[in-house]
Amino acid sequence: MDERKQKEEIQSVSIIKIKMVKEGSIPYGEEQIINCRVAAKIARSFLGDTDREHFLVLILDQKNRVNGINLVATGSLSGVSFHPREVFKPAILGNAARIIVIHNLCEAQHKLCYVE
Repeated sequence: MDERKQKEEIQSVSIIKIKMVKEGSIPYGEEQIINCRVAAKIARSFLGDTDREHFLVLILDQKNRVNGINLVATGSLSGVSFHPREVFKPAILGNAARIIVIHNLCEAQHKLCYVE
């Protein structure tokens, strides 16, 4: 009876595997991110013409070359919310040496979005 009870009390641990999946690509002509203008240009290329706020992470290597871009969250016309773990997860999975976070802002009156 004790043996049976012990077997019932043994907990199991799930074995998991986490992967990054490439969903596509965008043109990128710069060799390195040398200033915020280059990062903003990449963000504009990725977002296109949008009417909502977004929060992005650029994943960089040690030479400031972009290894990937991740859309962390899409918000509404007046805001976007997310948890910090959603920023760092793609950075860790992408073996980032550095990251650049990008948040575009939308003006409700003009329905114009720009990268901050």
